[in-house]
Amino acid sequence: MNGAAAFAVVIGVMLTLCVAPLVVVLYRRAVLRVMQSGQSPATTIPSLNLGRPHVPLRIEPVERIKERSPLEARARKLRFTTLGIHLAAAVPLLAIVSLQYTLTAEENNATYLVLSTVFACFATAMIPVAATVGVGTRRFRMWLIPAFIAATGLLWFYPQKVAALLVTMLVLPPILILLLIANRWLKTTAPMLFIVPIFVTIGALITPFLAFAGLALGVLGVRFFVRRYVDKRTSDQMLLIDVYWALVCIFHATMQLGQSRYWWLSIAAFCGYKGTQLALMPIVVHTVRGRPPAQLLLLRVFGSQKRSEELIDEIGIRWRYLGPIHIICGTDVATADLDPAELWEFLKWRTHDLSVRDERDLNLRLAALDIAPDPDGRYRVNDFICRADTWKMTVVRLLDRCDAVLLDVRGFTQANRGVVYELRKLLGGKPLESIVLLGDDSTNEPDLLKTIQEAWQSVDPASFNATLREPKLRLLRVHGGGFDASRVMRALCLAATQGVTAASRMPVAATVRA
Repeated sequence: MNGAAAFAVVIGVMLTLCVAPLVVVLYRRAVLRVMQSGQSPATTIPSLNLGRPHVPLRIEPVERIKERSPLEARARKLRFTTLGIHLAAAVPLLAIVSLQYTLTAEENNATYLVLSTVFACFATAMIPVAATVGVGTRRFRMWLIPAFIAATGLLWFYPQKVAALLVTMLVLPPILILLLIANRWLKTTAPMLFIVPIFVTIGALITPFLAFAGLALGVLGVRFFVRRYVDKRTSDQMLLIDVYWALVCIFHATMQLGQSRYWWLSIAAFCGYKGTQLALMPIVVHTVRGRPPAQLLLLRVFGSQKRSEELIDEIGIRWRYLGPIHIICGTDVATADLDPAELWEFLKWRTHDLSVRDERDLNLRLAALDIAPDPDGRYRVNDFICRADTWKMTVVRLLDRCDAVLLDVRGFTQANRGVVYELRKLLGGKPLESIVLLGDDSTNEPDLLKTIQEAWQSVDPASFNATLREPKLRLLRVHGGGFDASRVMRALCLAATQGVTAASRMPVAATVRA
């Protein structure tokens, strides 16, 4: 392997791992400053004094939902169709790379059998793509690559060690680099920032003065990808998968550089991958655009970063084929849904431009709300960085737009006054069928049930929900700290379907009141 090229990659990875965590910490602090700005809301929520609803609200605890919605089947089909396209696009890339190594071998070994063997080993490089698109449960995906690494280790115990050598030397290194720069803590920052240190290191190896030219090229490269993202020519998932395959091609090019005249085939391999991907992706996009998006509002108890990030990741993997997700951003999810455009604005020290500072800002954000699919058929996560005096109006306005609402009450206690406010607005202005509460063993259920009943008592007796004969609210329970995203997804799809039907029966004037 060319020593200078290998050194550039190693130094680039090390610099990225130093810079990316710092960016994550600074961005969370910037979000916290925005959240703490503005006038703090009152600590108590005054009663609306509108009288009592005629019928008591029944809380329906649910362990498992058997009824399936067509939305669930549609989302699953679109997700696996997208996975199939990504894997199909990888076939020409891996075939050309396999041909590259076969041609480099001795002429009498450059046979179809050798090419097939090399391709079969290289095909295992598709495993990270399957994990990225979201095959199986979260636990399955977490163990997928470690299990692959363990299986590779077992190959060394077989007498014929060709496969073990090929996988260990040519497949595992790019996967390990991806694990370093695209883990769940850094996946929204490191893959984009990785471009800059690579160019800087390459320039510095040529001459120290070219390091500045490399820095400029790296920044321009980041700006190029940000512009493509803003113009909806790519998506966050497509960018991550593109970075991985670019790593694969760069790795194999540097392996051949100076040793083979066929090193340029790695570049042709990436072009073949990208051309196939762009040619096939319209299949998904046309299917998605055939139906209006189902918009999801995700509300939660602030506090646990791990819990909130897991929720957004797992629901996002599934729901974003149906419609956009809207959330109120906090420090717990600040970097979980950080997109390239927001990262670029932060790097320019313009985080406040992303925030909702007043009603005018909110109107502008809602007017420009992104509810169109990306080139891979997935919708985006629209996060609203709100001040202490703007988050309530933002919740109210978003409730008017969404088809389903997921209120994560895991970890809830009566101290969570924000959730109390959200419950009042939900019960008073959204069809009960469109609401799903998510609780677990950390939920103080007696406090939650008491809070729900108090919120119900403040609902206007003339509102749609108060006039129902048997009003009920769905509470989905998970136990043991586990999180079965498929159960939550089923509940949300059912809520969106039933909520749209119920909303059609609501009077036009029955909107959420601030």
